[in-house]
Amino acid sequence: MKTLDLKVKFRKETGKNASRRLRNEQLIPAVIYGKDEPQNLKVLKNDFDRLLENPDGINVLLNIKGDDLEKEAIIKKIQRDPVKDTVMHIDFMEIDENKELKITVPIVLTGTAEGVSEGGVLAQQKIELEIESLPKNLPSSIEVDVSELGIGDSLIVGDVEVEEDIKILEESEQLIANIVLPTEEEEEEEEEEVLTAEELEELEELEEGEEAVGEEGAEEGEEKTPAEDKE
Repeated sequence: MKTLDLKVKFRKETGKNASRRLRNEQLIPAVIYGKDEPQNLKVLKNDFDRLLENPDGINVLLNIKGDDLEKEAIIKKIQRDPVKDTVMHIDFMEIDENKELKITVPIVLTGTAEGVSEGGVLAQQKIELEIESLPKNLPSSIEVDVSELGIGDSLIVGDVEVEEDIKILEESEQLIANIVLPTEEEEEEEEEEVLTAEELEELEELEEGEEAVGEEGAEEGEEKTPAEDKE
């Protein structure tokens, strides 16, 4: 897991109104928990947005610095606005590099499954794993190769291989992914969507013919309207 720097400042103001004022000033209210009493912080919105743009997202170790504060931490929780999806509040958790840490990391499926090449569909049933290890050994994600999965085959938690110093804290029988046959509806949709050049040409000719017949019918109808007969 990579380590990134994040600058912070202490904040004295607490409560909804104070937090709202901070956000209006492009600052995000935050709290760091750990060995000591929780400390109220504020983070520049641009700095935190930039941090989230890294390829590993929130699965990083942080060097939190500022106002005589320097601690190693992880992002424990991010509160977002339910409508705008903007960051409203951040919880950091101080870490001890000599103590094991529990975190949840994403599962990344790699390779092309044999069953997919045979017409099957790869269905991922579980997207995250809870693991435990010393901070320096924690990965930002767990990669699992699915190349050998055929139609009807499944991948469970017990099949996942990790380094010896990493513990997986999940039931070994939990399903991660399997290869299934496409449903009849999916097959019908695929058949409807895929047309050859010849079929497209025939379809266009048929539509042109229907338009021509429609125009002739309209002209005949205009000649036989009651209003014109009376005239």
